[in-house]
Amino acid sequence: METIEKVFNLLTETPEYVSGQQIANKLNISRTAVWKAVSSLKQRGFLIEGKTRMGYRYLPSMKLNEDEIRRYLDPALDLTFETYEQIESTNDFCKKLALDSKISKPHIVLSEHQTGGHGRYGRSFFSPKGSGIYLSILLKINDDPIDPGLLTISSSLAVVKALEKLFRINCQLKWVNDIIVDNRKVAGILVEGVTDLQSGAMDHVIIGLGMNYMTDPARFLMTSGIVPDLSENTLIVQMSAETSLSQSF
Repeated sequence: METIEKVFNLLTETPEYVSGQQIANKLNISRTAVWKAVSSLKQRGFLIEGKTRMGYRYLPSMKLNEDEIRRYLDPALDLTFETYEQIESTNDFCKKLALDSKISKPHIVLSEHQTGGHGRYGRSFFSPKGSGIYLSILLKINDDPIDPGLLTISSSLAVVKALEKLFRINCQLKWVNDIIVDNRKVAGILVEGVTDLQSGAMDHVIIGLGMNYMTDPARFLMTSGIVPDLSENTLIVQMSAETSLSQSF
């Protein structure tokens, strides 16, 4: 494990400030190595606060960060993913990836902003930057047939499970793929299939999730009176894990 990863793990596991000397002593490295590791983490986009005579403290970020997602993602899930600041549509991007035969394990595409996000029947899905989570999971289909309806239901229930687990709020499903909190839609699921041109059979499915959870946090995240101390990346990990584990291709 590299020094930068060791320092990152120590900071994320400690909510209070940790002095540079304490980090150096615990990891058996020099103060200079600590400073270089913290500087590198900041350059990668991590929010690390530093105060004189107090030390360093990690602050959860609301910006997509691949390193932070990997930090919390269970390696046993065997997922791959990629992140973008802007993309036309995560589902459409996955359709292009499905043409690549090298992708055999669940692959997740995330974006801060979609310029052409859409729901069922091509309806526009408003997905501005900094307003929520937009991701798609590309799954390879094995020989067993699938039921698209059941796939949508299981994916929606997986998201509901994650939300209720993290925020202790009550969620309802509407039209199978819409997730409702406090009588308001906060997320939508779009499941699409990709057909192999040679065989004519469906060989991939794409599970798209759009969640406008930052558009009005007072009505979503704080509905239960609880202000969650979660970063966007932590929530993404939970969404991805629950949704991927709910499928068995």
